[in-house]
Amino acid sequence: MKKTFVALLVMLAVGVTPVLANDKTNDKATEALKKEFVGAESVKWTDLGDYKMALFIFNEYRIEAYFNNEGELEGFDRYISINQLPLEVLRSFSKHFAKAAVSDILEISNAEGTSYRLNVETQNGQYHVKISSTGAILKTVKGESKPF
Repeated sequence: MKKTFVALLVMLAVGVTPVLANDKTNDKATEALKKEFVGAESVKWTDLGDYKMALFIFNEYRIEAYFNNEGELEGFDRYISINQLPLEVLRSFSKHFAKAAVSDILEISNAEGTSYRLNVETQNGQYHVKISSTGAILKTVKGESKPF
């Protein structure tokens, strides 16, 4: 009976330890979120393995923020409208994709700086276009899926 009881305690301890460790990581990310985005509302967390993603509302914008397992902010993005694009980005986009219909614009901020991902549709099909904040076209991929 004692052996069974001890075995159950060991199994319980082994099973609970990873859960508690995960909560500590999430606590670090939660604290970082509160510090970086004061007043964030409707926060929902997703575990992506090496990262935790927080989806929330901040100053009326839908934000996705990515935190590493140490709770450090790695980057974030927000959906914006075409009239919120910097002028250089808008000029560059207009030169390369005249008469294209834009369905989504994502402003991405991380260690590399700020860039923009636009989902567009032309007569030739759908494209995903990544543009730097200076207007340089970084990547263009044809297709419906989100490649980057």
